[in-house]
Amino acid sequence: MQRGVELECWRRGYALLIGGGSRADTQTVVTDIVGRVDGLAVFPHTVPDDVLERISQRIPVVALSEGPQHDGLSNVCADNRGGMRAVTEHLIVEHGLRDLLFVGEVTTFDAQERFSGFRAALRAAGLKVPRKPLAQLAVDQYDTAGVIADLLARGGDGLPEAFVCVTDQAALNLMAALAERGVRVPEQVAVTGFDGIVAGRVVRPALTTVRQPMQAMGRAVVDMLLERIADPAGPPISRRLPVQVVLRESCGCSRP
Repeated sequence: MQRGVELECWRRGYALLIGGGSRADTQTVVTDIVGRVDGLAVFPHTVPDDVLERISQRIPVVALSEGPQHDGLSNVCADNRGGMRAVTEHLIVEHGLRDLLFVGEVTTFDAQERFSGFRAALRAAGLKVPRKPLAQLAVDQYDTAGVIADLLARGGDGLPEAFVCVTDQAALNLMAALAERGVRVPEQVAVTGFDGIVAGRVVRPALTTVRQPMQAMGRAVVDMLLERIADPAGPPISRRLPVQVVLRESCGCSRP
């Protein structure tokens, strides 16, 4: 997404200043530069909400990967809910799977939307809808291995038919842990991810995922900032961009 912002700023003749660091450091940097920039694009959970609210009264602010949750702030996100619902429906309809588990923390807007899409697909198919995800499987490969061992220890009903992961990284961690335990993907259990990172394409089996339109989101951010700069009194802008389900081997499909 950052690359898309950079290219669009360059194309339109604007300079781009990128900041980072801890949450506390980022707050200091942002408040320091706010009087020296024309607009601000903010990633989730990098600046406290009350600080963003104050900044948005002085310059245009666009929140990335957030929904319309903050009054006065424009936002851009991908269709997380629709994408996760689509890949879950693929597992149910095309592969005939009925026992699916959602893997990952749901503490961010994106993750909450993805879990909502997963639950919507199960509900529409008349399947059991879990109240909570299997959150601890998303941490890293080593923690994941322990949870997999616990599931296998339950016997024949321990593993689900499919793990639907909140991110590609969670899916890759999970696949590595399954391989260590001798569990074959997708022969014994299907795995899907979300984001469309390069590693998912080169791993074996290749990872079925939902690809986010990162460059398009970057361009949208710049468009929205410039629109608000031109019309500071205008209403907040909210855009949700389409995603693409990419079917590969980890769900049982042939490699494209």
